[in-house]
Amino acid sequence: MGNRQQTRSAAPKARENEYPELMKFRKADAERMYLDAFLEWLVGQRQPPVVLCESTGRGLGDGQPYAPISVGPEKLLAEYFGIDMAKLETERRALLATIRAANP
Repeated sequence: MGNRQQTRSAAPKARENEYPELMKFRKADAERMYLDAFLEWLVGQRQPPVVLCESTGRGLGDGQPYAPISVGPEKLLAEYFGIDMAKLETERRALLATIRAANP
């Protein structure tokens, strides 16, 4: 039975190495949900809504120093948590293919 316990505890580590972006995404899941809900409220429901901006590189006297960001909440949160969305999608597809191959 002790041998079985070792096998079970080693399995998640193997998966973590195999799907690192998925593991990052999953570990940040609860926090992401709260932050996403807050961002949605901030820019969509709050009156007046807040506009998230980024620097244009211009000074205050040189025109518009800030411009609205062109990135949605999902991408912002992925950036915050250090998740590469392209790699995440690749890993999702690989995991799905593995599951499908194991269950013909």
